[in-house]
Amino acid sequence: MKLSEILVDDSSKTSYKKEDIKDHINSYLKFWPLFIGSFLLIFSLVSLYLYYAIPYYSVNSSVMLKDNARGAAFVDNPVLMDMKEYQTSNIVDNEVDVLQSSILVKKVANDLKLYNNYFYLTGLNKLIPVFEQDLPFQIETIEIYPVIDGEEPEMLIKEFDGNFIIAEIDNELIKIPLSTLVNTKYAKFKISLAISSNDFDKEVLVKFRTPDQIASIISSQLDVETKDKNSSIIYLSLLETVPQRGVLILNELIDEYNLQSSDEKKEVAIKSFDFINSQIDLVLGELNSMEQQVESFKNTRNVVDIQTDSKFYQENFLINNKEIAEVQNQIDISNSIQEFITNNPNGDITGLSSLIKSDSYLFSLMQEYNSLVNEKSRLDQSVLEGSPLIVNLNRRRESSRKSILSHIENNNKALNITLRNLNAKNAQFQSKSSSSPRVERQYEEITRDLGIKKEHYLYLLQKKEETALFIASVPANHAKSIDLASFSLIPFKPNPPLIYLVSAFFAFVIPFAYAYSKNLLDNKVSNLADIKAVTEAEVLGELSYDGNSKLFAIDQINKTPISEQFRLIRSNFNFLGDSDSSKSILVTSSISGEGKTFFALNFAKSLSMIGKKVAVLEYDLRKEGLNGVFGLESNLGISDYLSSSNFTIDRLIQSGEDVNGITFFQMGNVPDNPAELMYSKKNFSLISKLKEKYDFVIIDTAPIGQVSDAFSLAAFVDYTIFMVRYDYSSKKNIHFFEDIIKSKKLVNPLIVLNGSKTSIKNTYGHYNYN
Repeated sequence: MKLSEILVDDSSKTSYKKEDIKDHINSYLKFWPLFIGSFLLIFSLVSLYLYYAIPYYSVNSSVMLKDNARGAAFVDNPVLMDMKEYQTSNIVDNEVDVLQSSILVKKVANDLKLYNNYFYLTGLNKLIPVFEQDLPFQIETIEIYPVIDGEEPEMLIKEFDGNFIIAEIDNELIKIPLSTLVNTKYAKFKISLAISSNDFDKEVLVKFRTPDQIASIISSQLDVETKDKNSSIIYLSLLETVPQRGVLILNELIDEYNLQSSDEKKEVAIKSFDFINSQIDLVLGELNSMEQQVESFKNTRNVVDIQTDSKFYQENFLINNKEIAEVQNQIDISNSIQEFITNNPNGDITGLSSLIKSDSYLFSLMQEYNSLVNEKSRLDQSVLEGSPLIVNLNRRRESSRKSILSHIENNNKALNITLRNLNAKNAQFQSKSSSSPRVERQYEEITRDLGIKKEHYLYLLQKKEETALFIASVPANHAKSIDLASFSLIPFKPNPPLIYLVSAFFAFVIPFAYAYSKNLLDNKVSNLADIKAVTEAEVLGELSYDGNSKLFAIDQINKTPISEQFRLIRSNFNFLGDSDSSKSILVTSSISGEGKTFFALNFAKSLSMIGKKVAVLEYDLRKEGLNGVFGLESNLGISDYLSSSNFTIDRLIQSGEDVNGITFFQMGNVPDNPAELMYSKKNFSLISKLKEKYDFVIIDTAPIGQVSDAFSLAAFVDYTIFMVRYDYSSKKNIHFFEDIIKSKKLVNPLIVLNGSKTSIKNTYGHYNYN
């Protein structure tokens, strides 16, 4: 590798890569007035906002729900532990919604009579919120009237005058008597002094608000949340301009929540109690009706107890059968005795008397008869038949026999009657016994419904007692306060440090976004990075913006930054090749105005300052030349040489003018066909001839992005310098130049950057060139 290549890489390519970030930053630093203005404007607005902003304080509290499912029993009384239907497990998310409900918040606003907002009015119309209880007066608001949209219902209390309050409503001063009902445009109210009038030293602004408006404001500033889903603890936070009022609101909110929850539970129980009472009355009526039906059934069926009566009939049926058998047996015995006595008039009936022991009278008759029979038998052995004794004895015996027969007959009649009665009873007992299952079934149907009603009645009585006990035992606190409402003396919002930090962010971001979008949308080359992003062509150097209108910016004694930059470019160029050989350099650009003529003259001057013979050829044949600027007497030049066969090359060389130490060959008269002249073979002869006579031949040609003249001269030169001007040259022209490089239409392309407004500091640091 050549030493020149190493030096070029170190002094140009590598150094510029290190400066890419600085160039990118510098592209934003040019907007520094916008950044400063943004910071001043935003911080002024923020300071003004913080002065007038009404501070909000965070008031906090926490409660724990009494919930069986999360550890806090709702029913703490052991007597009530079995009342499962009244034990509830609260869903915390639902309770959060209840605490934030507009109905509950509105009830709190009404209970606390939060009708108005109060402010002390201080300098520059700054409002300071004040707690109503700290005011030297009290306003008892009766009614708030509706207002037109956009109208602010407010009253400014200015001073106290004896028994009057001086107030201002809609820029009109009015006197309001104390302790008197007043009807104004916005509200009906009564004002009374709370403390001595000597303390009334500040103007007070009263903003009338309806309870609905206050409730809406509270709801928007109220935040209710839980730590997690498994926790029964609820955290309440309220943003309030008056923290003392916020404490009252949160405490009242919790109390009202407990009251409504307790009433809600009691309401359910009371409704259940009323329903149970109505059901008891209904069931009792049905129970009485069914008992009357059972009574009527028993009376109709002549039963008291179906099972007892059935058993009674069966037992009596058996007893009756036994009696029937006995009566029938007595009848059979009586018939047998009757038949025996009838068939044996003189027979001995002594053995038959043992059969009738149950009939004592018949037994006595038979005993008498047997004694007569026995006496006759005894007399027959000693007394003759026909004896009066025998006759009398026979008569007596016959009378006794008849008496027996008569008694047996009468007795049989009585037994038959008894037998018939017994048979009739037996038939009745049998009928009753056989009908018992049907009667029992009918009775069961009636008593089954009666039993159900009785159980229902007893169940309702039990529930009535339980419900009454529950109503008397419902706890007053549904939610237990863990932390009472409290607040911090440091406002929650606005937060000045945070606001200033955010403001600083936006004060930087807004102009940065503007600069970024402008740089993004800007198609002009603004820094070295724009060049490096497109092409890898060597950057020979960079020239600063110079407001001086002089055509030459460099000389032997000049130490300005731009003169030093030309010296640096000269050094960089000398490292590119053999310094002993003559060099021809083509200077072009994309469009006019990028400084190629300025660079060509000053670069030539810098070379001449180190003893080099330099010729500058004005080859832009399409516009007026510099002969007028340099005060040249002749107008003949390169165009005349190219267009005329009589204009010799020696004559053209002799026409070169010494301008500030360099030889300047002017363009000449503007030709009609500059494009065709560029293809003349005389170009090669002229440049070759000049390279023999001069160390450097610098050709200032037309912009390559507009006309093709430079391409005609490219084959005759050793280097091509392409001028790029910051904030002037288009990025698409750099792409065009890169396409030319890739197509190898230019020889040894180099780039010089012109018009940099930051390169002085970046290149020379703090070294001062004056």
